[in-house]
Amino acid sequence: MGESLDPDHISKELGITPTYSHRKGDTHISPAGRRFSNRSEGIWIFEPTAESHCSVEVQLHSLADALKDKRQSLDNFRVEGLRMDFLVGITGMSEPIAFSIDERLLSKIAGLGIPLEFDLYPS
Repeated sequence: MGESLDPDHISKELGITPTYSHRKGDTHISPAGRRFSNRSEGIWIFEPTAESHCSVEVQLHSLADALKDKRQSLDNFRVEGLRMDFLVGITGMSEPIAFSIDERLLSKIAGLGIPLEFDLYPS
């Protein structure tokens, strides 16, 4: 994320096609057709190819593995003032959810220098 983020540059550097992206200034229209202010910053989102029903741990491994050889590019993005995170978002929980993140996965994520964030929204 960042004001200067160019999604094409990120894609080229990482060799990965984003799941979703936009640039600062792009129009922001909701699925219902409501127009909001133009985007205030760029964003580049990549969701792992692991199925959505896979565990959080499997999906994080998939994401970390996709970026494992990209540390120099990630460091360059930070120098450019861009922000990055691994975001685990879980919505609509009607039952308690539990998952663990083992030391091997934590080490992979730490080695990339990217924060791990959690957004949990029970129903």
